Amino acid sequence: GILDESSIEKIAACRTGDGKPFSIYLQATERHIHFTPFRIDDRYYGYFVTNITDYEETANKEHFFKNIKALNNNAVLFRLEENNKHIPVWCSDGFVKIMDGTYDEVMELLQLGPIATIHPDDVQLVEEALDIKNFGVSGSAVTIRKKTLKNRYKWVNIHYSLVEDFHERYLYCTYFDVSLLKEHEAQLESMYEGIYNDFHRMGRDMLGIFRVNLTRDSIEEINGQDLYDSDFHASSYTEATRLRAENYPIVAEQK
Repeated sequence: GILDESSIEKIAACRTGDGKPFSIYLQATERHIHFTPFRIDDRYYGYFVTNITDYEETANKEHFFKNIKALNNNAVLFRLEENNKHIPVWCSDGFVKIMDGTYDEVMELLQLGPIATIHPDDVQLVEEALDIKNFGVSGSAVTIRKKTLKNRYKWVNIHYSLVEDFHERYLYCTYFDVSLLKEHEAQLESMYEGIYNDFHRMGRDMLGIFRVNLTRDSIEEINGQDLYDSDFHASSYTEATRLRAENYPIVAEQK
């Protein structure tokens, strides 16, 4: 009769005849048969092999998508096709909020590709950032104006990352709304321009006026009707003040 029976189950990595890797689920059974009257003493092995490559890829892809969604970024995931077409796969709630719409509205808009809602003056910047040849180790980044579903432009900083897996390529895009920073930047530029104009206007009526960076102790610009040579050659504002003081004829004024 059958003296013993044993079996194993295992997932194994294999290769096809042309060297392509694939995975199998292996079930193997060994039976030892010993029957004295007929002098039978043999061992038999049976194998059941199932190709699970597709199953593994599907499971890994689902795990990949799950991790992408768990990052909780203002993000969009595109699948890249051979004709360089960007197929939207998913977008986050944060990105939907930036775009002033619903998930379905935003996904429909994304069908037009990553360039469609970019300000015309910024299109070239985005095209260069999307060119994979320009990707560094961590991808590429650009700050541009993007139109929302309410037809208003927002300043956004976009970071592009390339993910190559599952015999496919994906573009992971994260968006940061920097509109407020841009507004503050514009206000600072306007204020600086006003100071600059005031500086030159006052210079026509004053003996000497200095624009000084106190943090660096440096003179950034000078103007006026009665400037000393030392004002132009001093290595710092402190030195310029000392050299000017030495030229005052009254000792008390020097101090």
